[in-house]
Amino acid sequence: MLKEHDVQVQLFDWMAYHPKLKNAFAIPNANAAISRLPQRQQFALNRYMKSEGRRAGVPDIMIPCPAGAYHGIFVELKREKGGVLSKEQKEWIQKLNDAGYYAVVARGLDDAKEKIETYLLGK
Repeated sequence: MLKEHDVQVQLFDWMAYHPKLKNAFAIPNANAAISRLPQRQQFALNRYMKSEGRRAGVPDIMIPCPAGAYHGIFVELKREKGGVLSKEQKEWIQKLNDAGYYAVVARGLDDAKEKIETYLLGK
Protein backbone atom coordinates (compact mmCIF):
# COMPACT_ATOMS: atom_id res chain seq x y z
CA MET A 1 0.00 0.00 0.00
CA LEU A 2 1.34 3.43 -0.98
CA LYS A 3 1.95 6.18 1.54
CA GLU A 4 0.03 9.45 1.18
CA HIS A 5 3.22 11.12 -0.02
CA ASP A 6 3.65 8.63 -2.86
CA VAL A 7 0.02 8.97 -3.91
CA GLN A 8 0.31 12.76 -3.93
CA VAL A 9 3.47 12.60 -6.08
CA GLN A 10 1.69 10.33 -8.57
CA LEU A 11 -1.35 12.60 -8.59
CA PHE A 12 0.75 15.67 -9.40
CA ASP A 13 2.52 13.71 -12.15
CA TRP A 14 -0.90 12.90 -13.64
CA MET A 15 -2.17 16.50 -13.29
CA ALA A 16 0.93 17.88 -15.05
CA TYR A 17 -0.46 16.62 -18.36
CA HIS A 18 -3.89 18.21 -17.97
CA PRO A 19 -4.11 21.89 -19.06
CA LYS A 20 -6.85 22.76 -16.54
CA LEU A 21 -4.86 21.25 -13.66
CA LYS A 22 -1.46 22.80 -14.35
CA ASN A 23 -1.95 25.44 -11.63
CA ALA A 24 -2.64 22.88 -8.90
CA PHE A 25 -0.50 23.21 -5.81
CA ALA A 26 0.14 21.42 -2.55
CA ILE A 27 -0.53 23.06 0.80
CA PRO A 28 2.48 21.95 2.83
CA ASN A 29 1.38 20.95 6.31
CA ALA A 30 4.30 18.50 6.52
CA ASN A 31 3.14 16.68 9.65
CA ALA A 32 4.76 13.37 8.66
CA ALA A 33 8.06 15.02 7.74
CA ILE A 34 8.10 17.15 10.89
CA SER A 35 7.49 14.15 13.15
CA ARG A 36 10.76 12.58 11.99
CA LEU A 37 12.83 15.55 13.19
CA PRO A 38 14.36 15.82 16.66
CA GLN A 39 11.86 17.31 19.11
CA ARG A 40 13.65 20.67 19.36
CA GLN A 41 13.54 21.07 15.57
CA GLN A 42 9.90 19.99 15.47
CA PHE A 43 8.97 22.77 17.87
CA ALA A 44 10.93 25.39 15.93
CA LEU A 45 9.58 24.36 12.53
CA ASN A 46 5.99 24.15 13.81
CA ARG A 47 6.28 27.63 15.29
CA TYR A 48 7.83 28.97 12.06
CA MET A 49 5.12 27.42 9.85
CA LYS A 50 2.33 28.60 12.15
CA SER A 51 3.70 32.16 12.02
CA GLU A 52 3.46 31.94 8.22
CA GLY A 53 -0.21 30.96 8.38
CA ARG A 54 -0.24 27.20 8.76
CA ARG A 55 -3.68 26.04 9.87
CA ALA A 56 -4.54 22.60 11.19
CA GLY A 57 -6.93 20.68 8.98
CA VAL A 58 -6.45 22.58 5.71
CA PRO A 59 -6.69 20.14 2.78
CA ASP A 60 -3.55 18.90 1.03
CA ILE A 61 -4.19 20.17 -2.50
CA MET A 62 -5.82 23.22 -4.10
CA ILE A 63 -6.70 23.43 -7.79
CA PRO A 64 -7.69 27.02 -8.65
CA CYS A 65 -9.81 26.13 -11.66
CA PRO A 66 -13.50 27.13 -11.67
CA ALA A 67 -15.94 24.44 -12.82
CA GLY A 68 -19.71 24.46 -12.74
CA ALA A 69 -20.90 26.42 -9.72
CA TYR A 70 -17.57 26.15 -7.89
CA HIS A 71 -14.55 28.48 -7.61
CA GLY A 72 -11.98 25.69 -7.31
CA ILE A 73 -11.38 22.30 -5.74
CA PHE A 74 -9.62 21.33 -2.51
CA VAL A 75 -8.57 17.71 -2.04
CA GLU A 76 -7.75 16.10 1.28
CA LEU A 77 -5.75 13.05 0.29
CA LYS A 78 -5.84 9.88 2.37
CA ARG A 79 -4.46 6.40 1.87
CA GLU A 80 -6.77 3.92 0.17
CA LYS A 81 -7.26 2.09 3.45
CA GLY A 82 -7.05 3.75 6.84
CA GLY A 83 -6.37 7.43 7.21
CA VAL A 84 -8.88 9.07 9.51
CA LEU A 85 -10.10 12.65 9.12
CA SER A 86 -9.36 14.88 12.08
CA LYS A 87 -11.99 17.18 13.57
CA GLU A 88 -10.15 20.14 12.03
CA GLN A 89 -10.09 18.52 8.59
CA LYS A 90 -13.84 17.91 8.72
CA GLU A 91 -14.41 21.53 9.76
CA TRP A 92 -12.22 22.92 6.96
CA ILE A 93 -13.92 20.77 4.33
CA GLN A 94 -17.32 22.03 5.51
CA LYS A 95 -16.15 25.68 5.61
CA LEU A 96 -14.70 25.45 2.11
CA ASN A 97 -17.85 23.84 0.70
CA ASP A 98 -19.96 26.53 2.39
CA ALA A 99 -17.75 29.20 0.77
CA GLY A 100 -18.41 27.91 -2.75
CA TYR A 101 -15.48 25.56 -3.24
CA TYR A 102 -15.63 21.86 -4.01
CA ALA A 103 -13.81 20.26 -1.07
CA VAL A 104 -13.51 16.48 -0.96
CA VAL A 105 -11.69 13.62 0.67
CA ALA A 106 -10.00 11.25 -1.77
CA ARG A 107 -8.85 7.79 -0.74
CA GLY A 108 -5.98 6.79 -2.97
CA LEU A 109 -4.88 7.78 -6.46
CA ASP A 110 -7.82 6.41 -8.45
CA ASP A 111 -10.38 8.03 -6.14
CA ALA A 112 -8.55 11.38 -6.36
CA LYS A 113 -8.47 11.25 -10.18
CA GLU A 114 -12.14 10.33 -10.32
CA LYS A 115 -13.18 13.16 -8.00
CA ILE A 116 -11.09 15.71 -9.89
CA GLU A 117 -12.46 14.55 -13.26
CA THR A 118 -16.03 14.69 -11.92
CA TYR A 119 -15.36 18.21 -10.64
CA LEU A 120 -14.04 19.34 -14.04
CA LEU A 121 -17.26 18.09 -15.66
CA GLY A 122 -19.16 20.48 -13.40
CA LYS A 123 -21.15 17.79 -11.61
